[in-house]
Amino acid sequence: MTLPLQLLPAVDVADGRSVRLTRGEASSACSFGDPMRAVADFVEAGAAWIHLADIDAAFGRGSNRALLTEIVREAQTRHGVRVEWSGGVRDEESLLAAVASGAARVNLATGTLADLEWAASAIERFGSQVAVCLDVRGDVLAARGESAEVGRLWDVLPALEEAGCARYVVTDVARDGAMNGPNTKLLREVAAAASAPVVASGGVSSLQDIRSLRGLAAVGVDSAIVGKALYEGAFTLAQAIEAAGEQNAGPAGCKSAGLTGDEGAKSAADREGRRRRERGGQSAKRGRGRRGLRREEEPVTDRRAHADAGVAPRESAASLQAGAARPGRIDARKLERLLRPNPFPGDMGEMSADMAAAQANPDPGESLKGIVAALASGRVLVPALPHEHPGRTDGGGVADHESEPDPTADAAAEAATLSVRIPGGRFATPVFSCAERLSACYPGARPIPVLGANAAARALTFSGVLALDPRDQSGRGCIALGRSAVAAVAAGEEWAAPWDSPRVLEGFEKALSEGGHAARVSLAPMRSGIIRLYVAIDAASEADAYRAVAAVVAAAEGDNYLRAHLDVVEVVPMSANSHA
Repeated sequence: MTLPLQLLPAVDVADGRSVRLTRGEASSACSFGDPMRAVADFVEAGAAWIHLADIDAAFGRGSNRALLTEIVREAQTRHGVRVEWSGGVRDEESLLAAVASGAARVNLATGTLADLEWAASAIERFGSQVAVCLDVRGDVLAARGESAEVGRLWDVLPALEEAGCARYVVTDVARDGAMNGPNTKLLREVAAAASAPVVASGGVSSLQDIRSLRGLAAVGVDSAIVGKALYEGAFTLAQAIEAAGEQNAGPAGCKSAGLTGDEGAKSAADREGRRRRERGGQSAKRGRGRRGLRREEEPVTDRRAHADAGVAPRESAASLQAGAARPGRIDARKLERLLRPNPFPGDMGEMSADMAAAQANPDPGESLKGIVAALASGRVLVPALPHEHPGRTDGGGVADHESEPDPTADAAAEAATLSVRIPGGRFATPVFSCAERLSACYPGARPIPVLGANAAARALTFSGVLALDPRDQSGRGCIALGRSAVAAVAAGEEWAAPWDSPRVLEGFEKALSEGGHAARVSLAPMRSGIIRLYVAIDAASEADAYRAVAAVVAAAEGDNYLRAHLDVVEVVPMSANSHA
């Protein structure tokens, strides 16, 4: 089966208007109207992703940051599509602003590669939420909006690989907006040299161009940005989606139910893991000399393959409990002080034995069941962020804090206003099994013990999803617990795992049989909390295969029971002759 291509219709913003450039030149901009309207039109046509670019920021002549933030929130909250933020993200301030917008992905500008140390630091901190733009003229990286060249593509790419870059956005600047076809040779070469997926950008002028790019999906080009051709009417987005084989079943196509993933993403992760394993020995021995690159003692094998799935590297039960001499570990005296007042006598912020055993269980399904049970019967820690300084008295002392409420009273409510992203782009409420992990994610926060049931109840009023133990504030490495698990914990009821529920499988089998599709569905939990929904297809044609996947997606979105139990799911289409 030919792999699908994920399409990202582009909305470039300059002076508050939607524009398109030719060959990346600011002077070539043509206005196409209201960017919010453009996003809405693309959503209506079936877009799962939006590529949103701040042209003014890219060329250093201002910013449309407030408008882009509004568009991001409108698109992701109201329409359920994901947004890739691009343009002018070249320093700490612009990076943090873009991340704070809630965008599912943020593209670092090519100009940042002049400071590879900083770029590596950004990659390390934000993981798969960050992609790197490679704007290329010939084989030279040329930052748009800046006169200086960054360096040769093939000299810089190895450093980005070592830094663990999760995705590359590759643009042949000479073809961007020129309507003369994509540079498939360049894309193929970058995909072959990189272990991360590639987004094709620039040059798409026809449906045949999209089909050509789709032919590169097997080598790592899993998505493409389409702009000017859509605005000038060369084809419609619906036609482009059909040519890409997306059929709204790609990484973000299942909007309402939060379903994510495709066979291309799975293949990319597998390919990534293989490449890392093949060269892992040499990479680990070399070590890294720059801040933000992997330390010599950190294993290279499989870390990148896990990154997109949000799976934390496996740890032993002993290390989970003891945290053996990790940097930033809180000493006992500080913990005792931070945890007062504490409704859990004797609690020193350590991971409970039940939780440690559950996380160490080698069976993903049993591990998740154990984690949910441990949450229901125990406590979690939520981060209480530092309050604003109360000011000083007339005598120069610190003002009285007595008016501050008991921090345990509204801790769950405060934590519920925080959010991180789980795989697939969904927002989730962060909670932590131990103080060490909370401190690593929120260094300045106070760990507040809260009953797991109370934290779950509060989460239901906000995100509906819990993110257990994210490694950083981007949500990397968390264990995602969907609404059905969270509701069970809040209600004090036993959680019925979806993969054990005959009703779940019956719902999909009914949808497939009614449509006359020759396909079977199976569910398999992952350690990340994501539930893989395998669709084994025995179809005579590719069109039949996609119709079967669409039937499964429609069932998951249209059936209230399925939607309630499968809100954290990755759809994996596969041949009936293959094995999950």
